[in-house]
Amino acid sequence: MAKDNAPFKYSDVEKKLKENGLGKLYLLWGEEDYLKEQFIETIMKMAFPDGDREFNFHLIDSGKELDIDAVASAVDAMPFMSDHSVVMVRDADLNSIKEGEYEQLNSVLSDLPEYCTLIFTQRPDYTLDKRLKTIKTIKKYGEEIQFSASGHEMLIKWIQRHFQAHEKTISSKTAEYLIFNSGDLMNRLLPEIEKVAAYSSQKEITNKDIDAVVTRIPEASVFLITDYISEKKKNEAAAVLSDLLSNKDNEPIALLALIGNQMRRLYGAKLASENRLGRSYVEEVCGAKGWLAERLTKSAARFRLDTLRHYVSLCAEADYKMKSSSVDDSEILIELLMQICSGEIA
Repeated sequence: MAKDNAPFKYSDVEKKLKENGLGKLYLLWGEEDYLKEQFIETIMKMAFPDGDREFNFHLIDSGKELDIDAVASAVDAMPFMSDHSVVMVRDADLNSIKEGEYEQLNSVLSDLPEYCTLIFTQRPDYTLDKRLKTIKTIKKYGEEIQFSASGHEMLIKWIQRHFQAHEKTISSKTAEYLIFNSGDLMNRLLPEIEKVAAYSSQKEITNKDIDAVVTRIPEASVFLITDYISEKKKNEAAAVLSDLLSNKDNEPIALLALIGNQMRRLYGAKLASENRLGRSYVEEVCGAKGWLAERLTKSAARFRLDTLRHYVSLCAEADYKMKSSSVDDSEILIELLMQICSGEIA
């Protein structure tokens, strides 16, 4: 598992698997589903080198409640015409194992046969409670791996390789722009890469190609809103917010948090500029690296410092309204945008 605050390096995880051979027990979780599935496929190829897994791969997908009897039965099943078997349990809520169930599960995990590899794999939005006895027991007898976003440089190279597979090229800066718009998870980036590659008529991918077809993550859309505000493009800013609110997955309170955070970052970047604190200050305080720090600084330059301070206060007031009044959250968010676009300071 990657150390806390260190970029996840899939190459290290895969190297360890191939050098040490198949283990008996794995707990795989984290938001980077693409690499998680790739790791599972590597296990499968090692367990079944001839590709025939029909009789010796057991998938248990019983919903949130773990069926320990089914796990025990699958684990005990001797391989048929093979040296190995793999049991995979998908999406069981390991955080909710009761005391009696724990004792039964512990009995299974502590006595896994040599021929079997047991895999617990979780959906991307699942978070383990590592304080629980169940999780500690799994780590005692096996390996827990959190698949999180990869390091920035590695991710850029990965993007470039995938565009090369489509006979396209993309510069590091343009790859950063794609990450900014689509996020840093491979399972989200992959379909966006395919869309952009199919759309572009030129060999070299450009920012315009990305703008034309990529579905932006909310964070990128909020950045675009503040850019439009700085350019006095009120209608464009309103249109982006309307698109965000039309998506039922975007809760207004979450969007407000993104807008508030963006205003604070712009305020920090403006302070850094006026006090000549340099880009390193922007990167550290605003949580924006490289190209993004440059863009944040350029965007902040279009605002006055007291204006940004006022916007931060407006966001705080909107947050209080959402949490304390009966007014519809979407209406509060729209009112906030109107106040910000007016540019007036009370």
